Amino acid sequence: MSAAYERVKRCAAFVRAKTEFVPRTALVLGSGLGGFGDRVQVQAVVEYRDIPGFPVSTVPGHQGRFLFGTVGGEPVAVMQGRVHFYEGYPMEEVVLPLRVLHELGCTRLVLTNAAGGIGADLEPGCLMLLTDHIASFVPSALLGPNLEELGTRFPDMSQVYSQRFRALAKEAAGELGIPLKEGVYLQTTGPNYETPAEIHLYRAVGASAVGMSTACEAMAARHMGMEVCGISCVTNLAAGLGSGPLSHEEVQETADRVGEQFQGLVQRLLEKMAALTKKQGNLILTHVLSCIFINVFTASQYLSIMIPGKLFAPAYDKLKIQRYVASRTCEDCGTVTSPLVPWNMCGVYFATTLGVATMEYFPYAFLALLSPIIAVVYGYANIFIFKVEEETAK
Repeated sequence: MSAAYERVKRCAAFVRAKTEFVPRTALVLGSGLGGFGDRVQVQAVVEYRDIPGFPVSTVPGHQGRFLFGTVGGEPVAVMQGRVHFYEGYPMEEVVLPLRVLHELGCTRLVLTNAAGGIGADLEPGCLMLLTDHIASFVPSALLGPNLEELGTRFPDMSQVYSQRFRALAKEAAGELGIPLKEGVYLQTTGPNYETPAEIHLYRAVGASAVGMSTACEAMAARHMGMEVCGISCVTNLAAGLGSGPLSHEEVQETADRVGEQFQGLVQRLLEKMAALTKKQGNLILTHVLSCIFINVFTASQYLSIMIPGKLFAPAYDKLKIQRYVASRTCEDCGTVTSPLVPWNMCGVYFATTLGVATMEYFPYAFLALLSPIIAVVYGYANIFIFKVEEETAK
């Protein structure tokens, strides 16, 4: 085990000693979202400074603590404050909190930030959904020996930001009546703002907004296999595009002004993530129960002939019953078909599978409980038909 991964495990063990809560989604709060903690049903709070060897944020407005709890039914770990490369931390330190949260159980990540607008359609106060990022102007978060325990040496970055989470975010914004732009985020080292010439360069390479965080965190998260969503609050026009000089006070003022709207969008997004998980669980359960139903139902076809035939029709030659069974065996799948059913079990299986693929819940799964009754009814019916066929043959 590498020294870097041992450190991740030590930090995670310290947090786990404080709370047994298992989060599913990690949420990193950027400028303007510090008050989002009030929307969390908090179960535990862990201060960064209390975790041995853990980096602590030095930026005003970043509280520096984990909140563990739920938002709209989604179990979350909220980072109230992040650490930045410009604070003097190496990239390994910047992404350490996310690696610890992944170790604690997070498989999803929602990143938020304040950014400068470069795209012509971006104005101060608007929100932008990240479709991609440019991280070529900062050191990679994956430099150095690879943490094999977390991911592969050369991770794919062709789709950093989850398409399905982007769809949920747009759906949430539409429900709330919030205009949501889309674009490419570019990360710089900071702490200085960019020059107008740099902004022209960034626009030329395809950037829509610029900031000093996020891309490195998204890269580390994808290395660990986490599903990522990113949203920027455009707090100002980038250098050279506005009428005056840039300042952190302007960033804070705009972020605070649209904070409630930003928080509402993030909350609705988390609620939709929780609903998505519930839907997936229902579909999995539906598949499992339907498979059980199909197997029990198929077995009941055999039992409906063999067991009642042996118990209630001992006078009949077993060979005749076997021939009777064989005459109603599907050559394609080997299952028995009944004269009472207008299609064979291949058709039943196909129809059920098609139905399960489109069902959100499992209203027909209870039929598995009726299989023993079906077997007995089939048994009596088949024996009756068998006797009729025997009489007819005579």
